[in-house]
Formats: sequence, structure tokens, C-alpha cells
Amino acid sequence: MIPFPADAELHHTAYLVMDMAASVRKWEMLGATVELPSTLVSADRVMVSFLSVGGSRIELVQPCEGSRIKMAGADNGRPDHVCFLCGNFDEMIQGARSSGGIVVRPPVPSEAFHGRRMAFVLYPALGLIEWVER
Repeated sequence: MIPFPADAELHHTAYLVMDMAASVRKWEMLGATVELPSTLVSADRVMVSFLSVGGSRIELVQPCEGSRIKMAGADNGRPDHVCFLCGNFDEMIQGARSSGGIVVRPPVPSEAFHGRRMAFVLYPALGLIEWVER
């Protein structure tokens, strides 16, 4: 069984994009507003932007040159990952490992979250989930 923290809160659904500015404009045509302008996340060499739309938050992710994030799947209209905030971050990552999750991005501080740590876990039955410490 995959452990899921009782205090987990959905933060965003993320999409890979090839052109941040063009993608922001497309979402703005649907009524989205920018919460976080394009910001470099240095650990993964990506630019990210958070947008608020329909009471939810989305993240646009544009890989930079030298990023380990591949452009395959960019602008395909399908989410890349979902992100949850959790209070027991270290326990969550340990539990993910012990339940078969593969930590593909070990915990690192992120500029997108004001220096709080984030990690990516690939769950074979669920896909990619980003965990961020509350």
C-alpha cells in the first residue's frame, strides 16, 4: 500500500511546455492569472510559472538548455505530474521508497517554493508525483 499523508494538499497539476510566454498567453485566454512569473528552478534547470484558473493551480514547466527534463511530451495537452504539499516530508519520501516508489529527484530546495524542499517520486501504478514540504 502506498502511504498518503493525512495532511497532503494538492498544490498544482503541471504541464511541460516548449514556449513559456506562448503557453501563458493561451491559459490567460481561458481566464488564468499568473501567480508566479517565470522562475528558474536551478536544481532541474527549468523555468516554471504558476497560474490560477478556475479555483485551481497549474504549473507550466519549460526545460532550459542542459536540463535533465526531456522535451518529449511538451505541449501535448497532458499533465506531466501532480504536486502535493505535506508536513511530514522526510517520512513521506522514506515511505515512498519502501512502498516501491522510485525517487527520481532527491529532495532539494526549490526557488518555486521559497526554498522549501521538493522531490519527485515515480509510482509505477500512478505516475509522477512531486512532494513539497509544507
